[in-house]
Amino acid sequence: MNEIILITLLIQIYCTSNSYHAISKENKEERKQVQIKEIVTILYEEYYIDIKFIIEGGYGKIFRARHLSHPNFVALKVYTDEFFSFNDIMKEISFLEKLNHPNIISGKLFCNNYFYYLEMDFYEFDLFRYVRAFFLSINDKKMILKQVLDALFYLKSNNVIHNDLKNNNILIDKKLNIKICDFGFACKKENLIFPLKKFSLSILEKFEFYSPEFKKSIEYDEKSDIYSFGILVYFIFNEINYKFETYKPITDTESHNMFLKCKELDPKNRPSADSLLLSRYFDFLYEEMFCFGKLKDFIIETGFCSIIKHDKTLGINIKNKATVDVYCCCHILTSPLYISMSKELNLKENCRSANNNSFNQITTKRFLYVESDGIFKPIQFMPQLDRIEYLDFFYRNKKYQAECEISN
Repeated sequence: MNEIILITLLIQIYCTSNSYHAISKENKEERKQVQIKEIVTILYEEYYIDIKFIIEGGYGKIFRARHLSHPNFVALKVYTDEFFSFNDIMKEISFLEKLNHPNIISGKLFCNNYFYYLEMDFYEFDLFRYVRAFFLSINDKKMILKQVLDALFYLKSNNVIHNDLKNNNILIDKKLNIKICDFGFACKKENLIFPLKKFSLSILEKFEFYSPEFKKSIEYDEKSDIYSFGILVYFIFNEINYKFETYKPITDTESHNMFLKCKELDPKNRPSADSLLLSRYFDFLYEEMFCFGKLKDFIIETGFCSIIKHDKTLGINIKNKATVDVYCCCHILTSPLYISMSKELNLKENCRSANNNSFNQITTKRFLYVESDGIFKPIQFMPQLDRIEYLDFFYRNKKYQAECEISN
């Protein structure tokens, strides 16, 4: 009899608990909808129109809107979390203001009597939704990864660690141009932060995109972002989030091996962003590049661009952009720089026998470029969007093609 009473009481407690959680969840959703309506009303007063709630993220809500002063849609990150201090907001803004890279989001901070909000370029998709919605070839996927590495290399050069690199923090358009966003966890290498200390390891195990050292709140460096990059490689190629329990190999062997290397438990064993950029893995992006030093000198001018070929150098000047000098593979400076960097980064010379580890073999496409800073850099360090603008114009120019035919 006592057992029956005990079971009855347990059932009542269970049902009451479930009912409470259901009501609590329902009330939470109601409060969320009320808050969204209030925010929309306030944004209308700020002269925004066509406002649409997109998603709720860390510390705030994201809206799409248009301002009456310009026709394009923008994204508005409204900071609504009461625990998100003004200092936290300013920390993220300070990174966005100081960083200037085509694959990193930029934004402007505004405030009113009710909240702070960040206005940014609007992208219809994040990488998570885009990969799920559209077919991508292997080269498309590699092109996306190249841009992520461009941004990581830039961050490393500025001693910045992102700390939250994941598929829904990468925005993408239909031309496959990407921008990394959400710098709420970012920090300088010399001033590390440990925002996950308050979470238990059992909870953090669910967040596969964070590196082991970041989850354990122990010392870390830019290789923590490389671990997250490896998890991103897995997602892009397998189109599912990485989980240890449901792990399956990536069918593209080169990409699979790169994924495994990036997620090494020991950060010292992970490749760096610059070594990955300099690897043979991305050589397909430079297939059109050839030894132009043998061509006769020439000058090509159009309304928005000029190209001056002199000896083994190309001067490419695009209107409203800095002049870039490209040095041929046969230039006296080119080969020594690549050899030096391959030794520094532990990259191997390309082997004739394919071992499916192109990510640790030095590129065969060896050209240098110099911008206004006067520093010689491998062409692989040129951001993807700049490469398209400078080099693709060069190779598609009909007058230049005619010069090639005459020379040959």
